[in-house]
Amino acid sequence: MEFYVQKDGQQYGPLTSTALQEHLHADTFALTDLTWDQKTAQWLPIEELLRLQGERQSKSLPRGVAYLQCISGPDSGKRVQLTENQPVIIGTASESNVLSDDPDALPRHVQVTVSQRKVTAEALDGAGLYLDGLPFTSGLIGSKQQLRIGRSLWQVEVPRDLKAGAGAVIGNMADRISSAAGLEQLQDFRAGNLFSAVFQKRTQDDFEVHFATGSPATTPALQDIDTRWPQPWVFFRALLLSLAAFAGLYYACSHFENLRLIPGVILVGSFAVPLSVLVLFFEFNAPRNVFLYQMIRVMLIGGMLSLLITMFFSSWSDSIGLSWMGASVAGIVEESAKLLALLVIVGNPRYPWSLNGMLFGACVGTSFAVIETAGYAFESLFSGYSNGVEITLLMRGIVTPLGGHGILTAMVGAALWRVKGNSRFQFEMLRDSRFLRVFLTAVILHTVWNSPLQIPLLGDFLGQLGKYVIIGFIAWVVVLSLVQMGLKEIREAQECPLPTSQDEEAPEQEPVRSA
Repeated sequence: MEFYVQKDGQQYGPLTSTALQEHLHADTFALTDLTWDQKTAQWLPIEELLRLQGERQSKSLPRGVAYLQCISGPDSGKRVQLTENQPVIIGTASESNVLSDDPDALPRHVQVTVSQRKVTAEALDGAGLYLDGLPFTSGLIGSKQQLRIGRSLWQVEVPRDLKAGAGAVIGNMADRISSAAGLEQLQDFRAGNLFSAVFQKRTQDDFEVHFATGSPATTPALQDIDTRWPQPWVFFRALLLSLAAFAGLYYACSHFENLRLIPGVILVGSFAVPLSVLVLFFEFNAPRNVFLYQMIRVMLIGGMLSLLITMFFSSWSDSIGLSWMGASVAGIVEESAKLLALLVIVGNPRYPWSLNGMLFGACVGTSFAVIETAGYAFESLFSGYSNGVEITLLMRGIVTPLGGHGILTAMVGAALWRVKGNSRFQFEMLRDSRFLRVFLTAVILHTVWNSPLQIPLLGDFLGQLGKYVIIGFIAWVVVLSLVQMGLKEIREAQECPLPTSQDEEAPEQEPVRSA
């Protein structure tokens, strides 16, 4: 499109959109200068013509789901769903719907709203906005236009294919799951970004620095904690290494027919996948304030206590009338036992963050899962089935990432720490709905996991596997929602930091005496 501009009695043009943009940036032209509008055949202020162009290019969104997505810049890859009459605020403040990592973005930079299936953007607090490279304060934006926020370019994305439609359905399901568990809906989460660092080349120093956490020298200060979505990568290396160790032991055991290697096969096979999932939760712990020794301690103590309590609860379940539930009673018994084990360590004031609780919950659950899997594998030695150990380890390894003990107890731990915060633990906290809804979610998922229910018409194997996949989807939506809220919790503390013990020490003042 070509522009003609009148200024001080002179006419300039034809000018391209880029040339007009350069003149506006150089203050050669002002937004109040007149430009020719071919549609209305009249001279209009540049600002008015830009607004009209936005309306002309902005078409009604098709029915379904649309997104505002960053296509380049510091916020590249972030995406938020646009919903009718639900404003979305982008900025660096913790209360923003989309937290910007752009250094040029303001705390509340822009508000984007959908009304009658049209998208409107409005600059907040005097923020600078550019639409297709031209200054912009408010108005309609179309699906092909680019909105610059700070250094980042954003664009309205309208799904038009089956794949996008399926993604919208999954997104809606995830939102319902988060709401049912009393959690925030996932906002700018994308699996591709979360795992984007998995295949990057790493040095030995990278590994050592990554695991150097929890000491006074390696724990970052509050203001230095990175609150962006984590990009874990060590968990995948841990998985490959564990599987390689298991394969080597299994080959040696079967090839040389050495029975003394069987315990090693069972132990390494039981650890392989749960340990990798635990490393993933270690990488989710953004505060980086948990030492590896503390993780081992929680695994040993928490795992032992949870199993011991489970044995007591299991022996009592029949006497209190729960025998009719069969194997499904484990959902109540085992989740309660792991919760009680968590209560032993909940009082440590050094770990106030909900992401700390998530990691400790994963430690307890991982220990429980490893011992349980090893027990099942050992039991299969005497089942009379050939390859019983291999089948047990393989099947439990496959389903562990879908909703194993580590994942379920991580959910419970994060919810418990979310309620506790910096306060001393009190049993009344267990009645808080923020905790109860997540805990009941874990209990229900575990109960259904152990039940004979399965997806119909798929046969026994695929029907059971389908059930596990659905449970895994629900569990991971809850976990990721808790991670998102844990990061937000830290950002809020960074904006309003809690006083340290030194800050709290004040000079003694004489008390004010009443008359």
